[in-house]
Amino acid sequence: MIKSPRAWFALSLLWIAAVGYFGWTTWPQIPLDVSSTDPSTLDVYGAVSLNHAVFYSLLALLGPIILFVMLRMAQRQRKD
Repeated sequence: MIKSPRAWFALSLLWIAAVGYFGWTTWPQIPLDVSSTDPSTLDVYGAVSLNHAVFYSLLALLGPIILFVMLRMAQRQRKD
C-alpha cells in the first residue's frame, strides 16, 4: 500500500506520462488515399482528433483520482 503522498504523486506522473505517450503514438491520421483538403474530411478529422484528445485526457486523469480515493478510503478504515 502506498503510504506517502510523494509515492502517489510519482505513480500519478508515470501513469499520465504513459497514457500521454500512448495517446500520442495512436493519434488519428489521414490516409494518403483520402483528400486532405476536402472540407468534410477535415471536419471528420477534427471531430476524431477532439474525441481522441478528450478520451486520453480523461483516461490519464481518472487513474490517479481513483487511486487517491481508494487510498483515502483505506486510510479512514484503518483509523476506525
